[in-house]
Amino acid sequence: SACDSMLSPSGSFVWNTTGIYTDTLLNTNGCDSIVTIDLTINNSAFSVDTMMFCSSGNQFTNAGQLITSAGVYTDTLSSASGCDSIITTHAIADTTAPTLITQNITVYLDANGLATIAANQIDNGSFDNCGIDSISLDIATFSCVDTGNNIVQVTATDFSGNVSNS
Repeated sequence: SACDSMLSPSGSFVWNTTGIYTDTLLNTNGCDSIVTIDLTINNSAFSVDTMMFCSSGNQFTNAGQLITSAGVYTDTLSSASGCDSIITTHAIADTTAPTLITQNITVYLDANGLATIAANQIDNGSFDNCGIDSISLDIATFSCVDTGNNIVQVTATDFSGNVSNS
């Protein structure tokens, strides 16, 4: 048996499937020898994976390796047939800021002339490839002096520390 392929004894052929093969060898005296080979080809596996790191301190196990930071990791595994399988993992740090989607709201003052808003009232489906850790507002409390239109800055931070403002 061989892994993936086998070069014939004469060097004239490369066999990459299981089967019965014949090869002719010449000795130094010019005499032919015919060899019959009952060949089993065992296949190796190769895989390339890309994993996203979504925060510092994030870790995952891939092919038996504990991966704790961005980089390229290679692991070789042997099968029962003796053929190696090679797994390459590209671990990539998240550098994509959240996508902020906001909406305008109308706020009414209470009997004391005050109103408070929360980020979830302004957020309208913001998202991030690794999830949003927090959404905050620069102004959350309003009084009589704030009547009319007010601009509120919304800040979203993902679990990797990437920030978007709106």
